[in-house]
Amino acid sequence: MTLYSKKIIKERFLKYKNLSHIKKYPFFSIKNQFAGHLEMLVKIYLSQNLEIIGKKFVNLNKSLKHINLLPNITPGGIIVPKIETQLIYNSITSYCYKSLGNFAQNIEFVAPIAIRIKSGIVKDQSRPYETSKLHTDAWVGMLLDGIFSIGVMGDFKNNGVQFFMPNLVSDDYLGKLLNYDEGIKKFRGIKKIGQLKKSYIHMFDNIILHKTMSKKKALPRISIDFAFFLKNRKEMKFKNPDSKRFKYYPVQNYRDCGKHSLFKTFETVKDTEVRILKNLKGREGKFVKI
Repeated sequence: MTLYSKKIIKERFLKYKNLSHIKKYPFFSIKNQFAGHLEMLVKIYLSQNLEIIGKKFVNLNKSLKHINLLPNITPGGIIVPKIETQLIYNSITSYCYKSLGNFAQNIEFVAPIAIRIKSGIVKDQSRPYETSKLHTDAWVGMLLDGIFSIGVMGDFKNNGVQFFMPNLVSDDYLGKLLNYDEGIKKFRGIKKIGQLKKSYIHMFDNIILHKTMSKKKALPRISIDFAFFLKNRKEMKFKNPDSKRFKYYPVQNYRDCGKHSLFKTFETVKDTEVRILKNLKGREGKFVKI
């Protein structure tokens, strides 16, 4: 018989209790003072990607079809940086760090940013890790403290993300599952605490449940997300973490991006296209000193 309690919930909240913007939950949603800069840079990023395949960026709605044809876009909608776009990607990374404000001083390690497009089309619910199902990223094996998600541009009212706080959780709540459907047995009761919004930066701990949401006639949107570890972190009770899959770097790489460090990529978009056709594994980008 599964036992549920507030033990892990209290443990997680204590890590954030005295940090910037934290109130009742290990979560916050604040206006991003660099929202305009990020939107402009992301538009340039999209333009540079589309130029490679001989297309022009008009706007998010009209260019969606061509964006989805990019060889460097993942099934989850991440537009992966390549040699042709790594400089603008680094500029976006720098502004993501600036967007964190005072909260940045509490962070020790950060994952590379993911620039993600969501079309607004409802996906196949049979997919084991379909994000429209209620979930925490712990259930795909992500061992981390939390995630930042920044609403950049597009239709967040009809095509967004909703955040929920569980009331009670099981002792094995934080751990990898084979299917998000299994997660329904890991908690009891939820309360909605927020929703992804344009020009806002959202922080949510790994204990927070969330799901993507697409209403009828939803238009596309772009967001940026990246995972982090806090300073002075204690060992988490985590079952089957996928430690090798997810890469993290010291936060100073973000702070010094473009000055003393650079996120370097190792293949062009054409290289990516050829590699995918040959079903070969690519070389991941990484932060290097400059």
